[in-house]
Amino acid sequence: MIRQGSSNAYAWAVQPSAYLPSRQGKDNTTGRTDSVAEIGVDLIRNTNDFSHIMKGGMGTRWDHFSMVLWEYKSTFVSPEIWVVRNSGNEVTHAWESETIFDTIRGIGNNPLITTMQTGNTIIPEGGSSVNVFFPGLDILVSDASSVSVAVTAASIPSWTTGTVYADTTGTELLLKQLFRRAQIDHSINFPLGIRSQQRSKIFDSITDAMQFNMNVNSMLLLNLLWLRQASKILHNHTGETCIPLLMNNLRVDSGGIVSYAT
Repeated sequence: MIRQGSSNAYAWAVQPSAYLPSRQGKDNTTGRTDSVAEIGVDLIRNTNDFSHIMKGGMGTRWDHFSMVLWEYKSTFVSPEIWVVRNSGNEVTHAWESETIFDTIRGIGNNPLITTMQTGNTIIPEGGSSVNVFFPGLDILVSDASSVSVAVTAASIPSWTTGTVYADTTGTELLLKQLFRRAQIDHSINFPLGIRSQQRSKIFDSITDAMQFNMNVNSMLLLNLLWLRQASKILHNHTGETCIPLLMNNLRVDSGGIVSYAT
């Protein structure tokens, strides 16, 4: 199974099978959202701290950094999100992937390299780097200020022009279509842990998904895929990443708890 990850940090650990990135996100030179030059991106193997490291551009906001997306092969599912946050709980850098970077070390190991070769840190004063607890339905859908409410109020992103989504009416329907497509692409019609009679189910929404009995990692993967699709709508990008949403719509406290930005 081909899986995906993304980061906008200085350098970070990746899975051993990770490919050099085929796509990067929006930068402040070209303004393109999923295909910019791979300047400064490198895959470094056999380092002291991590077996595989990817290095990319660094910045502080979505319009001023190079977003790196990579792919890798894995049958294992264990989604994680790690962020660098400032004292105001804003996300400045992030790492998200469908699998932990090292199955031998296990969960809870920070993939973000926060100290640069110059000795400077990417962690703002008063901030920290934390493992994020995936948001629940309140942050995603239920609250008056939630990701779903923001998606409903958003305009159809310009990247849909010339695609199969060009005639989609409304962002709610677009999110449904994108979420279903993401599940098909990731073979989530056969998620681990779902009872056999429900195996052919493709979920229309994250609310539908959370009503089913499945293992934690399958649920976290659906959560991550949904966040990525919402980010595509809210921040007009096509790459498989939720980092623009994390930075602009959500806040993360020192314990890794997510809230909606107000």
